[in-house]
Parts: sequence; C-alpha cells; structure tokens
Amino acid sequence: MYEISGRQTNGEDFTFLFYVLEDDDSVPTDFADYEFELVVTHVDTEEEVFVLTNGDGLTPSIVAGSVTVYKALGDHDLYGNNRYNIGARWVNGSGLTKQAFTGVLTVIEGNFRD
Repeated sequence: MYEISGRQTNGEDFTFLFYVLEDDDSVPTDFADYEFELVVTHVDTEEEVFVLTNGDGLTPSIVAGSVTVYKALGDHDLYGNNRYNIGARWVNGSGLTKQAFTGVLTVIEGNFRD
C-alpha cells in the first residue's frame, strides 16, 4: 500500500491514473477480474463525498495494468479550501482485498465561477 498526497483546484476535473503491477512490472494474470473502488471523504466532517467503481469513474486497462480515475468537474463536489481523504482498493478474482493507496487531497480555490 502507498500513501499519496494530491492537490488540485475546484475548477477542474478529478482525474489521474494509477498502476497495479507485480514486482517485475508485469500485469497480474487475473487483473481482468479485479473490482476496484475509490472513496473520497471530507477530512473534517468524515462525510463521504463520492465513491467510484469499475465502469463508474474507474476504467481499468488490462493491457497496461492501470486504472484511470475520472469524475467530471460538474459532478465531483470538491470545494476550494478543503481537504479530503482518498483511498483505493481492489478485490481480486479469489476474493482477496488489497488497499492500493490512501492519502489526502487538498483542493484550492481555482477562482472560476461556474
């Protein structure tokens, strides 16, 4: 498991990419069976802001062993001058659950009025 920190403005999409690879940089043989989940909660209130899953904000690439994370600006409710806890995990085809990462996302004011 990794600990990450991220930073973005409230005037942009929530998007990034992460990889799940073996020690030799190969894609796990059962990667196609992995079910991913990413959760974002507010640091102070501990309120869940959103959860992304396969096909609903998370797009795994079997060829690359990567997961694209995407939530559009108008859909993510990440407000400027706030901090959010983020975490991602997966369940493999055998039912084993692994945490990919946990961390904090700082969202600053982007100065756009949408």
